[in-house]
Amino acid sequence: MHYDIDFKLDKIASLAKPDLNLAEKDWLLNESIRLLVKKYYQGNNFSGAAFETTQKRIDDLSSLVVKYPEQPELLPTLISGSGVYELPLESLLYPYWFFIRGTIRVLKPGVTNCVQEASMKLISHDDLNHALQDPFNNSDMSEVLFNFGRASVIGGNDYSKTSIYLYPGVYSLGAVKLEYIKQPQRVSYGGYAYIDGITYVVSQCDLPEHLHSEIVDLAVQIASGIIESPEYIQMKTQKVFTNE
Repeated sequence: MHYDIDFKLDKIASLAKPDLNLAEKDWLLNESIRLLVKKYYQGNNFSGAAFETTQKRIDDLSSLVVKYPEQPELLPTLISGSGVYELPLESLLYPYWFFIRGTIRVLKPGVTNCVQEASMKLISHDDLNHALQDPFNNSDMSEVLFNFGRASVIGGNDYSKTSIYLYPGVYSLGAVKLEYIKQPQRVSYGGYAYIDGITYVVSQCDLPEHLHSEIVDLAVQIASGIIESPEYIQMKTQKVFTNE
């Protein structure tokens, strides 16, 4: 991928490309990976796995989709006196990016051995109060309402932690199985001290190989914007429409 960046910048800059070092190339690749994953996921309106609209999109993100049993079951914690359960996303096996789906064991109060695996239904905060009071939209043995919020227990000065909050109504909750898109692995050529002072080991791209060329194309587009190479930007725009 580093070689591909050099080659494509050479082609559009008449062998007058900027002298990008290893760290700069890694930064370009990682920035491109982040942008492509977010673009290709396109989750909105609480629709869950919105990327599963074409086979290409499914294949594009397939290596980032974490499922049970690779992601073990997790037990949410009942917040005292609230009837709400919390599941910190920091508890997941991999750094979390996007929700796909989840199931959870629901226990009916007062009934021995009455356990059922229910779906998790994402609901907006605006609709939550109404849903909790509506018997047709409230949680039951087949569906449990949930949304996202800042984690209630935050260590030190880290304010970026997020939790899933579950609203089971009269029911009790057991283990949760989550499917999600994990954060892509950070690409590193290795052997140099990065801007944070850490010398990282070699780390490969964990997206499918068929995406590597698209990642490099976007990396070169970003670099070309920095060095003002409109010829490549125009060529890449045409290529994007061809690939799609």
